[in-house]
Amino acid sequence: MKQEDARRVFRDRVTEFIPLLEKGSVVAMEFNGDEAVQACQSVVSTIFSGTMVFVSESKSSASQDVDNFYNFADMQMGM
Repeated sequence: MKQEDARRVFRDRVTEFIPLLEKGSVVAMEFNGDEAVQACQSVVSTIFSGTMVFVSESKSSASQDVDNFYNFADMQMGM
């Protein structure tokens, strides 16, 4: 993932992820449901503490986050 792609996907948190992106691949997982964002935030803080993980900040931003990532993935598949 190039820096310009990362800026679209990770927006304000891009500087946190640039060093990791330079090391290798990005893995994405999508979870859906009424409390999916809160559940993912809880799991990340409990199980993945100390690991760099991007979780949407809110239900309202999650849809845009998913769209941004899939747009990136679609561009990569078209190359």
